[in-house]
Amino acid sequence: MARLGVAALVAVALAQASAAPDAAPGAGTPAGVAWLERGRRVYNARCYFCHGYAGDARTVASTFLDPPPRNFSALAPADLARGTMLAAVRDGRAGTAMQGFAGLLDAADMQAVVDFVREEFMRQKARPARYHSPANGWSAAPRTSPAAAFVSGALSPDAPWESLSEEQRLGQRLFASTCMVCHARGEGIAGGSPWQPEALSNDHAFDPEAAGDHEDDYSEPPFGLHDQAPTLGGASDTLRRGEALYQANCAFCHAADGSGRNWIGAFLVPAPADFTRAAARLPASAAVLHGIVRRGIPGTSMPAWESVLSDAEVRAVVAYLAAVFPAFGGNPAPPP
Repeated sequence: MARLGVAALVAVALAQASAAPDAAPGAGTPAGVAWLERGRRVYNARCYFCHGYAGDARTVASTFLDPPPRNFSALAPADLARGTMLAAVRDGRAGTAMQGFAGLLDAADMQAVVDFVREEFMRQKARPARYHSPANGWSAAPRTSPAAAFVSGALSPDAPWESLSEEQRLGQRLFASTCMVCHARGEGIAGGSPWQPEALSNDHAFDPEAAGDHEDDYSEPPFGLHDQAPTLGGASDTLRRGEALYQANCAFCHAADGSGRNWIGAFLVPAPADFTRAAARLPASAAVLHGIVRRGIPGTSMPAWESVLSDAEVRAVVAYLAAVFPAFGGNPAPPP
């Protein structure tokens, strides 16, 4: 079957709108419960990275975005019209990192997730189950990861080191280096050291069906391989600047090694492009790539960076991409 373009997918999604209700069924009815649970599943799969488990946008991912994601928990349903929210989910919001989902979700899913947000966060002010929990389909994670207690809130990320067992210390380190990428940011880690945002990856396996095109990476050794940045040889100041900007910003989704196979990248649909593959169909023109970095890619999680990076910084990132990643003709220096 031929792939539909984004415009065609939008048309299909809009045509399906008649199959979805114009408003949420009564929240207390069986139909209403099922509808809101459908919205919860969409939210947990697509939205929580930036908007948070409680809809309050208190995630580390949100601190990378300017303007920040909307804090739904601070609003009442009367403050934001349902139609406005549906338009944002469908078409995105210009000038922000909010991308349209018309090419990824059908009309019913878009309406269900909006109704879930309005009911759960704006009306009920609820704090839903953490994503990595049996309630949300992650039956093994809390039992196998020593970080579970820090994720659930049973232990504070700031708990004094000397008060923790060896397993808890391991969990605190794992939480600080990996889990906090998505979970709410705390004031710091034990001892007062601020957490430094890094594009690190989770080291315990989860359902390969969630991995999409990257399912082969859900095995031993785990994601750590994709946390290693390409090696630059005798690089110019521009390339060094581009390297620093890429690793501080782009690696969050594209991975340090450009593969897109880190923790965040594995969740995104469509998946980030794999810069390590020479055969990848990526822009050959520096001007085209410059425009993509500045303006983003509609219908994907690639945001516009023009309000975050200066034009000189974008040029440095483009130069770095072209120098080190095979998809752009780059050839990094061999490791020492």
